[in-house]
Amino acid sequence: MQKWEYCELVNRTVTLLGKRGLRREFKLTERGAWDELGDEGWELVSAVHEPDGEVHYYFKRPQSE
Repeated sequence: MQKWEYCELVNRTVTLLGKRGLRREFKLTERGAWDELGDEGWELVSAVHEPDGEVHYYFKRPQSE
């Protein structure tokens, strides 16, 4: 059975969701952060627009063995 890992992108900060809970901030534009996630195999699965205007993007990719 395929297992997945998930992350969240808000502005330029990526948080790995789940057991690891690691955070990293890209020293790039928000567009550059998107490119970096795509290069790492992340696929967008959802976007949530908050009332304050902030958007949370959620990604998944196959978990490595």
